[in-house]
Amino acid sequence: MTVREFTLPGPLVLLPGLGAGPGLLEPQKELFGDDLITPDWIKPRGAESLAKYAERWAPAIADLLPDDGRPVCVGGISFGAMIALDLARHLDARGVVVIAGCVAKEEVPSQFLFAQKFGSLLPGPLWPSAVKALAIPFALMDGAGDDGIRLLKAEAATADIAALRWGAQAVEAWDGPEHPDTLPPIARVHGKGDWVIPCPPQGVDTVLDDGKHLIHLTHRRSVAGFIEQACRGFVDPENAPRLAAAASG
Repeated sequence: MTVREFTLPGPLVLLPGLGAGPGLLEPQKELFGDDLITPDWIKPRGAESLAKYAERWAPAIADLLPDDGRPVCVGGISFGAMIALDLARHLDARGVVVIAGCVAKEEVPSQFLFAQKFGSLLPGPLWPSAVKALAIPFALMDGAGDDGIRLLKAEAATADIAALRWGAQAVEAWDGPEHPDTLPPIARVHGKGDWVIPCPPQGVDTVLDDGKHLIHLTHRRSVAGFIEQACRGFVDPENAPRLAAAASG
């Protein structure tokens, strides 16, 4: 039996960023194994909000969870974190791990909203070529290496353009989680040099000093360690390992 270096106290539902599928979470699946649940996106309906999308998706995700009584946590990367915030209450999650993401409307930078608006206005026939053209520069700017480039190219080649356009519009209309007063504890990790969603000046538990936006690819072991500590803390706060205020590598 293989003994994994990183373990979870229960299943973690982890969502990738906008335009990416479960394949982009391959490094995390290798580190955590079957306790990491990476569901396939469902088709959005019309102009539904991120909260409504999460509510509609929740029953299908619940069917993927093991029936062993262990506590569930949820998490997301960038766009996926926005949905994870609303998904948490539908799955009775103990906590939410936010990776390079926002937890409130005011944290979404104007340039990010502009990019989403530009994308939503881009003619449909141009989307596939635009997504493919941006994948490699995106990986290179973040220093994601050959594996990161491979994963991003694969995701770009199979991206659901209709879902991308919906996501761009939904982010523009996002006002934060629908019921913020019902949120479970949140643990956040962010790259200090994130150029997509700049690292907030406060409220982040661990800042990766030399990280950018794709920290789950460029700093996969540091992020895995953070996920492990965060989930243990959600489940057993009294014996939780302390999360570092700042880190690198």
